[in-house]
Amino acid sequence: MMAFAVGLTRSWVLAYTAGLASDARDERRAEIESDLWEHGALNGSNGTTAMEVVVRLLFGVPADLTWRMQQTGRKGAMVATLRNNWLGLLVAGFAGAAIVFGTAIFVKFVGDDTKGTLGALIYGVGGFAAALVMLIGFYVSEREPMRGVVMLAVGTLAITAIYFWMFFIYVPVALVVIAFGILRARKFARGRDRLGPA
Repeated sequence: MMAFAVGLTRSWVLAYTAGLASDARDERRAEIESDLWEHGALNGSNGTTAMEVVVRLLFGVPADLTWRMQQTGRKGAMVATLRNNWLGLLVAGFAGAAIVFGTAIFVKFVGDDTKGTLGALIYGVGGFAAALVMLIGFYVSEREPMRGVVMLAVGTLAITAIYFWMFFIYVPVALVVIAFGILRARKFARGRDRLGPA
């Protein structure tokens, strides 16, 4: 179990540091590797420690993405977009709830013989992945309206399907997110059309 948690963390670090300057990339990777080693050395390699590593990974994603934006100089644009757009806050809340549910389900189901690791992967990792697609879709919708709104809709609908037992909450919120996502994308597309080709 610990090997899975460490491998998942390393894969995430490789993904969000890819394409950065070698100094920043290597320093961040070494920092995370050191954290993993210290966590394992202090707490051992049991299932509880593995769950702590996965939870730290999941809850650290926003900080990791913020760090990456700082490295690429895009943090200001993302913060301004969220601050000036209530839809961004709704998207962040919807995706954040999916990440929290996914983490809780993953922690509960992994290693449970009755539910199995498959349930943990579908509900936990699936919800987390759908939330990331949704957040990335919102982020890119300003520059690429069509791609962004499709990703936003796919992530939102996937979250709603994965956590189907909460349909009475997720379906209305999903419909609002998708509808306003489409309106937002149309606004940005019209603005780009007025500017003409680059």
